[in-house]
Formats: sequence, C-alpha cells, structure tokens
Amino acid sequence: MARSLSLGLAILLLVFAYSWGLVGVGKRAATERDVGGDAITLGALGDDASAPRELVRADLREGQAVIFELCADDGFSDAWTRTAGLEILFAEDGRFDVVRRVPFDSELAERVQREPSSAAEATSAADPADREAASAADPADREATSAADPADREATSAADPADREAASGSGGAEGVGCVVIGDAESLGVSGEYVIALAAGPLPRELADVRARARVIAWTPLALGDRIGVWAALAGALQLVVALALPRRRRDDADADDAGDTNDAEAREPSMRNAMLRVTLGVTVMVGALFGVSLVPVTGVGGAVVRGLIVALLEVVAAFFLVVPAVSALRRDAVRPPKIEALGLIPPRRAPIVWLALAPLLGLALVILGRLIVALVPATGLAPIELFVEMPSGRLAVALVAVFVPVAEELFFRGFVFGTLERVRGANVALAFTVILFAVVHLPQQWGAWGAFASVATTGLALTLMRRFTGSTLLCALVHLGHNAWITLLSI
Repeated sequence: MARSLSLGLAILLLVFAYSWGLVGVGKRAATERDVGGDAITLGALGDDASAPRELVRADLREGQAVIFELCADDGFSDAWTRTAGLEILFAEDGRFDVVRRVPFDSELAERVQREPSSAAEATSAADPADREAASAADPADREATSAADPADREATSAADPADREAASGSGGAEGVGCVVIGDAESLGVSGEYVIALAAGPLPRELADVRARARVIAWTPLALGDRIGVWAALAGALQLVVALALPRRRRDDADADDAGDTNDAEAREPSMRNAMLRVTLGVTVMVGALFGVSLVPVTGVGGAVVRGLIVALLEVVAAFFLVVPAVSALRRDAVRPPKIEALGLIPPRRAPIVWLALAPLLGLALVILGRLIVALVPATGLAPIELFVEMPSGRLAVALVAVFVPVAEELFFRGFVFGTLERVRGANVALAFTVILFAVVHLPQQWGAWGAFASVATTGLALTLMRRFTGSTLLCALVHLGHNAWITLLSI
C-alpha cells in the first residue's frame, strides 16, 4: 500500500510540474526577441542628417530585459573613434527620440570582443523558436552553460559565430568584433527601438566596412516559473524513493509455504541472453535519441516533450529488459525481483551515511565539473549552449534536467551495468557503461570538450559508486543532487 501511494504521489507531482512548466515555457518563448539586421556597408548609409542611419529596428514590450549589440567586420578599428558614435532611438509616428547616445570612445573599445573572421560558421539558430533542434536528450549537462543568461553576454557577445557570418565580409586584420552598446533590465516603454549610426562624417576607412546590429529581448524568469522545476524535482525524488521502498513481508508461514520458485525461473541469465538484452536496450535508446526528432511538436516546449519521451523510453526499456534478480524471487524477499536487479536498494555498507551524503556528493561533482571545464579548451559552441541562451530554453532544460537522472540511472547503472556485471564481471560492466554513457552524450557537447570531459567524469564517478556500493538508488540520488545544484542555481 505504501509503495502504491508513494508512486501515485510521484506521478501527480510530475504531471502537475510538467503541465505548469510547459505553460511557463510557452509564455517565455512568446515574449523573446532576437532581431538581427542585415549586414550593411556603412558607406551605403549616406550622409543625410534628416533621417537616422538605421541599422536595425525591433518592436519591444514594456518589462522586457534587452541588449543592443553591434558587430563589424573590421573588429572596430581605430577609425571608429573618429565617428559620431551610435544611437539607440525610440521610433513613434515617424518621430525619433534619442534614448541613448553611445560615443565610440576608449571605454567602449575595451569592451569589444574579437574573433578571427574565419571563425564565422553557420552553426547556430539565433531565433529561440528554431533552436529546439539543438536541445539535448540529457539537458542536465549544463555545467558548461549555466551562465548562459543573455544578461551575462556583455563579456561574450562575440561568441555566437552564426550572428557574425553576415558581417564577416572581407574581414580585417583583427577579425570580426562585437560590442554591447546598451542594455536594460526592464524596459520602461513599449514600442519600436532603433540602433543607428549617429549623424556626422564617416571616415573614409569605414566606407567599405560591413556592420550588423542585433537586439535581444526577453522576459526574465519569475517565481512562478521556478515552481514547475521545484515540483518536478520533488516528483523525481518521490519516484526514486517509491521504487526503492521495501514491500511488506509476508508472515513466516506464507514464506515457508511459498518456498523457492522453480529452477527455470531462478536461473541467472546466460551470456547470450544478457548480451542480447543489453544490445536491444542500447538500440532502443539510440533509436529514441534520433527518432524523437520526428515527434510532431514544435517550439521550445517541444524540446521538453521530446526529452521526456526519451527518458520514459529508457525507464521502460530498463524495467522490461532487466532479468529479475534470483535472490529476490522468493516470496519473502524484501523487494520485487526487477527492483532488486536494477539495484534500487540502499548501499551494502553504511547505507544511512551514504544516502545522507548524496546531495554533497552531487555538489562535489558539480565543482569537479567546473574545474574540468576551466582546464579543457573548447573548439566551438555545444548545441546545448545555444539552446539555453534564452530564458525559455533554460526553463525547458531545467524541467527535463531534474527528471533525466532517474531515467539514466535506471538504464545505465541499473540495467546495463547490472546485467553485464552478472555475466561478465564488475570491471567489464564498469568500462562498458562508462564508455556508453560518454558516447551517448558526445553529440550534445561536440566542440565544448571541457563540458564533454565533465560529463564523462560524472558518468565514471556514478558508475564507480554503483560498482562499490551495489546501489543504483545512491547513484540516482547523487545524480539528482548534481542536476538540482546546477539547475536551481542557474534559474
């Protein structure tokens, strides 16, 4: 009865969390803007002082946070200091009011972020609605991306190669440069805002320079958005606890009458049978990772749905394919055979100590991951980094990130490791599980090698815990703690 009630509560929490969360994701996505103007040759703007030399125009709403950015293919050479600077204008009924004048002085020049023109690659989709294809099956790998709030992009405004491709033109000695010329935490007035080159003479050296302006706006996450994530975390934790609960023991008489199950039912799996099951499970998981893109859901919320589908398929595959533990086939066993086989049991030694330390072990893995990311250089942006640039993407990732640990631990450390350990030994099971876990996460972190090394290290640590404690329950709690620290600190 206790198990049923706990499972029921977990399901209710998860249904509420994802219903609430998907509504929040949709609301945030609807208010986000990423407006990039065309690459314009500055000489083509002319010298007419009667109209602003407009670079981009965006329709913004009151209360939005906003960033105004400009990129130039000469990397903002010294000639820019001889211009009249830039202006952010408010356009209304054909009239333009100056919101901010931005002289191109030494202070602004110091904030320019430069990269070689050859770095410009069409690798990202700037529009948040189009970035769902970049979402990862395990969005919890955000240890490299938790600072991806657009408000923090002043120091990294040149990091998105796709937004510089149109501005790369002939290039300059210093390559493409981008700089944030203005920002606001909460816009005061709705309307059209314009980035323009201020009226004044244009140095001859800039006549052939191509520039591209960009306006990024979003509504910051609020307490209501976080409620869905907290509820999802509580539901995932409740689910793990419910699955690991011992069942009520039958009385001794019933146990004696029941005896052992028949020999055919009690045999350990053969090598061939076990390998076929693992192969089938891996095939299902890989097929889900690639096939989920065919699910007819769009928008950022679609990424949440697809991530949950993959996670649920991992859970189903683990329970369906795992061979019941022989030790749990007696009627007086503490836990159901498949729960025992998946390792959803307390650690063999000092269980209370290990389980109490789970949140701290999760935090330790987060800190270790940060150190690895700082030490290992990246050669590009990982797909997941692009997806979490906007609040809707971060919220979507957070919602999936707090459930994925349950699915991954049941599949990797529960089913794959547990099955291989029974037929090939713990060391073979350890090596295969760690490699499989890393390979599955590689596409999400391609180019961000520090993030990939961090994910692989986390997988190794969790598999070692399974190897030496015999407990997938501990792994699930540590993984939940790991993702919870990352997620809750970043939203």
